Amino acid sequence: MQDYPNWLYAGALFSDFLRGHTLSCYSVVRYPVPHSFFVAAAGILDQFLPPEISGKLLLSVTILLFIFASYKLLGSLSVRRDSPLLLLPLLYVFHRSVWVGEIDFAFSLSVLFLAFALCLCQRDVPGMQTLLLIAGFSLLLFFSHAVSYLCWLIFLCSLALFHRSHFRRLSVLVSVTPSLFLMAAYLLMRDRLPSTGGSLTSKL
Repeated sequence: MQDYPNWLYAGALFSDFLRGHTLSCYSVVRYPVPHSFFVAAAGILDQFLPPEISGKLLLSVTILLFIFASYKLLGSLSVRRDSPLLLLPLLYVFHRSVWVGEIDFAFSLSVLFLAFALCLCQRDVPGMQTLLLIAGFSLLLFFSHAVSYLCWLIFLCSLALFHRSHFRRLSVLVSVTPSLFLMAAYLLMRDRLPSTGGSLTSKL
């Protein structure tokens, strides 16, 4: 795989940072960064497991979550339970992003599909629990992948436009606001990266 070893290496470096070791050639930025979920998760798992095992564990979770999330999304579209469409996730679970090692993107797609399924099932009158889940999904998508996060915002805007009579637009906007603040902070701070050496940041 192309990117997978880089993610494992970044996770191992972050694990060393958590142990208090000095990263002579790298720095860890002090503001929120998209694409950082895998590095953070791998770094935490590396506290207890070898990096290779941590990576395989996260990869396995990503694949299983992709299948489950795709099934939930198709189910929310009123697809019959015996429909062959429910087998489509099995065809796409090993898609290009997995083979080239873009695990962050593959994971973010799973989260995005689950978020879509939630909103499609609750789009008429989203309750407080749904609004809290929207806030949680927004934050998780921000830290997973910026492209999936952008698709999520477009999706919510579409619901607000086409379901004006029932969709609680102001409540949903409040739910998404924390993730929007994080994105704004990232866009404002990313130009202040160190001019020398590398940094454990994302590739946005």
